[in-house]
Amino acid sequence: MVCFCDSDSHNFSLSAVPSDPSKGHTQPSNIDEDHCEVGEADKNKATISVNTLLNELTSKCKGAGVTETRCTTVSASQSGERVICSSLMLSLTKVQQSFVLANPHLPDTPIVHASEMFLRLTGYSHEEVVGRNCRFLQGPETDCRAVQLIGECIRAGKSCTVKLLNYRKDKTPFWNLLHIAPVRSSAGKVAFYVGVQLDVTSVEEPCSAECETSPQIKQLGAVGAVRVAVRSLQGEGLRRVRKNH
Repeated sequence: MVCFCDSDSHNFSLSAVPSDPSKGHTQPSNIDEDHCEVGEADKNKATISVNTLLNELTSKCKGAGVTETRCTTVSASQSGERVICSSLMLSLTKVQQSFVLANPHLPDTPIVHASEMFLRLTGYSHEEVVGRNCRFLQGPETDCRAVQLIGECIRAGKSCTVKLLNYRKDKTPFWNLLHIAPVRSSAGKVAFYVGVQLDVTSVEEPCSAECETSPQIKQLGAVGAVRVAVRSLQGEGLRRVRKNH
């Protein structure tokens, strides 16, 4: 891999995409999560699917097994990995999207949870992902300028969406429509950042604002579900354990 920015600019990077319009690549764009203009049909579909998912997560988070378990335990696992508590894990497994959860309060902003769909998309195992910064998805065609733009959005506390060229474990590239958003704790502080991925390799033409509407709805639904899971728990849901190198 040939393009890696300095540590200050890529702490939150999930790869990058060339920004040359002549190559059909798209620039990162901010998404207003509260005012996403969509058609009525998409609104209705999104409302039904997102509400169903959020209701399921909310009911799970209110169950005795979750509310009685507080995610404040600090202990080392045998492997020394950073792990999230079982109650938060239970809620996150209900989110049927490709996404990762990263903790900005730990050195190098490591991934602390990766969904099964993310593992299938990238070809990596859970053990190969957790504890690493998301930059491992970068490859030969990664552009540092996009990484810097993503970092700027996150440092400003904003969500952003960008079309990225990522690489699977077997080094095959795929175009990833990535949405990154902060996830706040019940106290209102940023606890995690979530990155939701959509494989858009099969899309022949660069997506316009209109054709990206439905994918964005799916991504915002996943972000909302993760936020419900985190806010429904006491504490920030992470055992702050550092790997021993």
